[in-house]
Amino acid sequence: MYAWLRQYVSDQSASIEMPAVMALEQIGGVNLRALAAEVDKVLVYIAPRTDIQEADIYAVCSAASASLFRFQEALKTRQVPMIFSSLTQLLAHSEDAIRLMALVAASFRLYFQVLVLDRDRVPVQKMGPQLGKNPYYLKRILADVKRAYSVEELRACFGILSTYDIKIKTGQMKPDQALTVALTRCVA
Repeated sequence: MYAWLRQYVSDQSASIEMPAVMALEQIGGVNLRALAAEVDKVLVYIAPRTDIQEADIYAVCSAASASLFRFQEALKTRQVPMIFSSLTQLLAHSEDAIRLMALVAASFRLYFQVLVLDRDRVPVQKMGPQLGKNPYYLKRILADVKRAYSVEELRACFGILSTYDIKIKTGQMKPDQALTVALTRCVA
């Protein structure tokens, strides 16, 4: 793992110390894609410096943010067990269920928009300005989202999320319970 991380960081014209590698492994696990994303985030944080230190990792990548990242990645790729294990961790770390429901809705909205634009044969370079997102970011998520969801499934999820949002607002369900049920209906 250390060799891979050092090489990845070196490819980004930077360096990393061993304690920082160990901290990254604790937070990101062995998922290389997740580790690469964490490194990219840290490099943006420390710029213009190029040497990643352990303190940088902890400043940028808390356990809760790592769980949030894993949750978003799992949601994007529809990895059901990881979605719910990450959700459990987030709720255990006192993450607000209503905020998480809003994050899920925003993610599904972006996935829906990207899929519709792709279906309409809009190039990723033109999607970026339309959606207010970096085209490189959209290109990275498009393949995963296409494999995981359809336009029709996402459209149905909007209705499901809306239904459970109303149940929260009317006191029929607790937010964490409503989020869990809504996610189950959307991704399982």
